[in-house]
Amino acid sequence: MGRIGAAALEMGAAAVILLPLLLVVNAVYWHNLRKTAGYFVFACYLAAVCALVGLPGVGNFHWELNLNIVPFAGMAADAENAVLNVLLFVPLGLLAPLLWPDLRSLRRLALLALAFSGLIEVLQIFTFRASDINDLITNTLGAVIGFGLARLLPWRANNPLRELWLLAALTLAVMMLAQPPLAGLLWQAVL
Repeated sequence: MGRIGAAALEMGAAAVILLPLLLVVNAVYWHNLRKTAGYFVFACYLAAVCALVGLPGVGNFHWELNLNIVPFAGMAADAENAVLNVLLFVPLGLLAPLLWPDLRSLRRLALLALAFSGLIEVLQIFTFRASDINDLITNTLGAVIGFGLARLLPWRANNPLRELWLLAALTLAVMMLAQPPLAGLLWQAVL
């Protein structure tokens, strides 16, 4: 199974957990199934990113400092990875401004992308993956491209930004705590 298929399985395991959680939050707090559907799509995107970048689950932390802090060093030699990083963050730039009006500013959206990418790079210190400043650059560029695409679309929700932080924290908690055992069961069934 390729990297995309593996990430789809990991994201699917997260979706099985995220959907009932979001439906409960909707029943108690939001009372808006359209918003919950949009949030579910965004949470699945975040889960897919976490799966693709190798976010460590609890019990899978491994300290290995593999760090590149020199901008653009080796980027030309690894152009495929740079393009994939750009593509990975286009949905963030597309979805976030459509769901949250506070992110309809290029500056705010770029800061969100930089912060999200930075969190990923910090967490990758606890995996076998490298933390690379080039990833920060390409991920942010991808979000900016997505932002440009979002500006072409007419539909825009009016959700409070605090709900983004709730959604991100919930997705991160699921990916680090609850999803790994379920994904393990799915992997056993597949293999």
